[in-house]
Amino acid sequence: DDEIGYADTIEYDEELKGPISSITDPDPMTRELKVMCKKVIVEEGETEFENTSFEELDEGMVIEVSGYSDSSGAIRATYIEKISDVYDEEEDEVEIEGVVEEWNEEDMFKIEGCVVYYSEDTEFDGFSPGDLDNGLYVEVEGKFEGPDKIFATEIELEDDYDEQEWNEGETVHVEGYIEEVESKYKFEVNGYCVKVVEYTMLENGTLDDIVKDNMVKVEANIDEDDC
Repeated sequence: DDEIGYADTIEYDEELKGPISSITDPDPMTRELKVMCKKVIVEEGETEFENTSFEELDEGMVIEVSGYSDSSGAIRATYIEKISDVYDEEEDEVEIEGVVEEWNEEDMFKIEGCVVYYSEDTEFDGFSPGDLDNGLYVEVEGKFEGPDKIFATEIELEDDYDEQEWNEGETVHVEGYIEEVESKYKFEVNGYCVKVVEYTMLENGTLDDIVKDNMVKVEANIDEDDC
């Protein structure tokens, strides 16, 4: 009724799980992690922790990460859980999400800096090996072999923003970091083009805050015309 909704299901899915390869501290309130091949930005006071803390993060620790991707592709972590102190090659599996790149049409592709290998033993969820192609957004589970190799046990096709079907005029809610800014009145968040119009309400900021990598929450109506 536009005020109260009743959930049929709630599903949680982290963006990344694996060992910390390196840590740098650009300032006292920020830590930059490399988790396998993915950059993760941790901000004290902004990131929630379970089984660890901002100060206790250490190289080799296996963590689970949730957050938002910024314009550089780094994950700005909202939640980090420590899984274990050391990655166990026999027992532990890693997870990573991203766009398929440099697929060799046989047994290998890349997700950013990670090289993903698959075989006839790899389980494909939501599609078949023959449907694999560059540009697909997938989640990979498997075994990590440093510094950048993942041997996939499962590859799942994920819903991408461009594949969601919306109706003209339907209200949507989008939260994330501003990726591209054409002007104060036109920018992108999570792949959506957002237009600011004369009746747009601004909260906790002004048009001057419409800049790359600022985080926003947007409530808007779908407009099928080109943005």
